[in-house]
Amino acid sequence: MDNPSPQILLIFDIDGTLTYSDGATGRAFGAAFTQLTGVNVGQGAKRPFGMTDPQIFRDLLHHADIQPDNFQEMFLEFQKYFIPLMRLELANAKGARLLPGVRKLLDTLSNDYRFALALGTGNMEVSGREKLRIHNADHYFPVGGFGSDAEDRSDVLHIAWQRAREHWNTQFAPSNTWVIGDTPKDIAAGKSLGTMTLGIASGVYSIDDLLAAKPNAVLSSLENHDQFLHVVLQANQRDLID
Repeated sequence: MDNPSPQILLIFDIDGTLTYSDGATGRAFGAAFTQLTGVNVGQGAKRPFGMTDPQIFRDLLHHADIQPDNFQEMFLEFQKYFIPLMRLELANAKGARLLPGVRKLLDTLSNDYRFALALGTGNMEVSGREKLRIHNADHYFPVGGFGSDAEDRSDVLHIAWQRAREHWNTQFAPSNTWVIGDTPKDIAAGKSLGTMTLGIASGVYSIDDLLAAKPNAVLSSLENHDQFLHVVLQANQRDLID
């Protein structure tokens, strides 16, 4: 007998939640921006954590005092430089890895018919999937929303939700949809869509930082699988804190 359709949608961020890329993104972004514009601004004035790639690119343009005639065309041109540099940086990033507990958790979830797994990330699809592919982890996520789809993270998550509904032919109510990420921006975007939100303090933000964004739950990492399952299977429970 075929398994029933999944009822719980888990939308995962990538950087700081599933993977650590040892600075590869920042190096590739800065080098690609310099190749495109001739201006060396590093990663710009803002902290990029939780921002989408087009938001980071827009911030770099502002920092360099560049006002493009057509932002989308310039961003597409930027990608031609960024993607090969990103692949090179990832290949040479000796510290790049899946974060502790991630592979075992993804194995568990992907073999449990109750769950559907999707990506909701500010990365462009090519670079985001490459960050997972180098660790043989891309196959867990048949669909997702990406920074190449939209600039605003809320729009990215909505696209991920729509694609998941189509892929699994399941509505996935907001109360059964979890946005999982390591930054307050992940939490804020999920809350704007009315989904459940789970902060993971495995990136640069602490548990207290994430609690300030008022998620439904916070975990210190993805290592405690029993605690993770307890959280996402208790959709009506609030303020679960590891």
